[in-house]
Amino acid sequence: MTNEKFEQILQRALAPEINDVEIQVKHRKARLYDMKAIYKITAAAACAALILGIGIVGNTYLNDRSDAEKSVVSDTSKINNSSKVGNSFLLKAGAEEITPNKGVPLIVENQSSYSLGGSEDTGCVKYGLIADFCCEGEGIEFVTYSINKGAFAVIESLEPGGSLINSGKEYTGDCNFPSCWSMNLNKYSPESLGRYYYTEYTLEYDAQQSDSFFVNICGDVYNDDIYNKVYDLENTPEQKAEAYTELMKGVEIVCTVQYKDGTKESETVIIECETMTVTELGYPLASDDDPDRRIPVFVYKTK
Repeated sequence: MTNEKFEQILQRALAPEINDVEIQVKHRKARLYDMKAIYKITAAAACAALILGIGIVGNTYLNDRSDAEKSVVSDTSKINNSSKVGNSFLLKAGAEEITPNKGVPLIVENQSSYSLGGSEDTGCVKYGLIADFCCEGEGIEFVTYSINKGAFAVIESLEPGGSLINSGKEYTGDCNFPSCWSMNLNKYSPESLGRYYYTEYTLEYDAQQSDSFFVNICGDVYNDDIYNKVYDLENTPEQKAEAYTELMKGVEIVCTVQYKDGTKESETVIIECETMTVTELGYPLASDDDPDRRIPVFVYKTK
C-alpha cells in the first residue's frame, strides 16, 4: 500500500462525517462514520475506531489476524472429536470453541477489541464489539446470524466481487454506535467501503471470514444505574467486569446453519465479561507492567 493511499484511509476513518459511499448495492446505504458530539474520534497505530467522548474505556486497537485465524478450518477431525454427532457444527471465536462453560475472550492478535460511548444526561451507554466468531462443520451451505437487541454493523468492501451477504433484515433504529475497525480493510479503496446495519444476515459457509468483511455487535442501553457502574473510575477490574456483563444482559445471537440436505440447526451465543491477566491474554508487556495485572474482557458463551 502506498503512503498516499494509507493517508487517505486514515483521513477517511478520522473524519467526523463522511459522505455516503457512492456504490449501489442491494443493501441500505449508510454512512461509514456518523457520530454525534458525545464522541471523539481517535486512531491508534493506524487502527481506526470510534471511542467514548468522555474517556477511553477498553482497548480498541485491532491488528491483522494471523493466517490461522483468517481461514475457516476445513479439517473435520475436530468435529469428529466433538461430543456432537450427525449434522453438527461448532461455534468458534478465533481458534477456540465457544461452549456454555468457558467464556472465549474477544481477542484478535492479542488485543481486546471493543468501544464504548455514552451520555451522562440520558444515562445511555452505547457499545461496539467485534463479532469474531464463525461456525465450522461438514455439509453446510448457508449460515444465518441474527441478534435480538441492537444490530450487526457490517463493514464491507465490494472490490473483491460484490457483497458476501446473500440476504438480510435491515436494522431501522438509530445507527449512531461506536465500533472497532480491522486493518485488513485498509487494503481496499475507501470508495469501495460501506457500512450496513442488520438484525439478521445470511451468507455462504465459506464466506464467513474474509479480509473484505468485518462485523461489529452494536447496541445501546438507557439506564442511569448501569451508566454509573460502567463509568465509575474507582471500579476494580472485577467491578468493571460485573458492570459490562450487566450491560450485555439479554443480548442473544443465534447462529443457524442450513445443510446441503436442507436441514437446519441453531446455537445461541451470549456475551458476558470476565477478568483475565495480561499474561493469560498474551498481551505484550511493557517493562514496568505487571504480568498478573487483571483487566476486564468481553467473552462469548453458548446458552
